[in-house]
Amino acid sequence: MDRLAKLLRLPEGRFLKDYTTTTEEEGLVLKRDETSGCVFLSGNVCTVYDTRPASCRDFPHTLRGSASLQAKMWDFKDRAVYCPIVYNTLEAWKVETDFSPAAR
Repeated sequence: MDRLAKLLRLPEGRFLKDYTTTTEEEGLVLKRDETSGCVFLSGNVCTVYDTRPASCRDFPHTLRGSASLQAKMWDFKDRAVYCPIVYNTLEAWKVETDFSPAAR
């Protein structure tokens, strides 16, 4: 948050008001735009890539335990709606694993 506020030259309070929201499931998160998903996406390009949040930088979360990729797999389907990196990764995994909905 500090880095993004500094990049946008906004006081922390203004950044929080304009660019974040609180959800019951995730706590404080970036606001989502109905058109592109993340408020910092322009098409499929992250406009704050060099200062993106840790959750974006650390994708695909190859840590162990509750922060691991396996533990977060259930969140991917929801995040794929607004994050092109998650969406493209899931699509690539489908190709790589010969995924077929009929085979389920």
